[in-house]
Amino acid sequence: VRTCYAVHLCVFCFFFNDTATTEIYTLSLHDALPIYEDINKKIILALDNDLKVVLCIGETAQERAEGRMSEVNQNQLANSLNEISENKLKYLIVAYEPVWAINNKFLNPNIEIKAATIDEANQSHSVVRSWFSKNYGKQVANNIRIQYGGSMKPSNAVELLKQEDIDGGLIGGASLKAD
Repeated sequence: VRTCYAVHLCVFCFFFNDTATTEIYTLSLHDALPIYEDINKKIILALDNDLKVVLCIGETAQERAEGRMSEVNQNQLANSLNEISENKLKYLIVAYEPVWAINNKFLNPNIEIKAATIDEANQSHSVVRSWFSKNYGKQVANNIRIQYGGSMKPSNAVELLKQEDIDGGLIGGASLKAD
């Protein structure tokens, strides 16, 4: 039995070990400021134990309205991935999940939940890919998997997945509906 900790900036994280057993852990940080040092240690621990990590990042509605989307997401990446070597990144998936687009009234009690537009989602993914290019090089940036997790559903999935910088979807609540 492997012991592992969640890596989380928004909602949840999945870890997959080499035996194809899925272990799900949750660490909720939406009530407090993210503690990047702890997140970074947990990522290092998971990667050192040959686990694959899905790192969820994303800005709040207020941060986006203030024009801080790029700054917030780059800061989350820099602090969460501090001292992570390039060779460990092949075990990392980044999920961009704008907090304002997550269909969860607990996380978003005072705003209307809405999915990002196609352009907003692709722009945010481009910011993430550019950060990897600047910090780890173009080859790593091209190979890192960046998924969109902000209210992806049948009505927007096809267009989102056509975007150059969106490599897949992290489906939440929409996966609970069979229609």
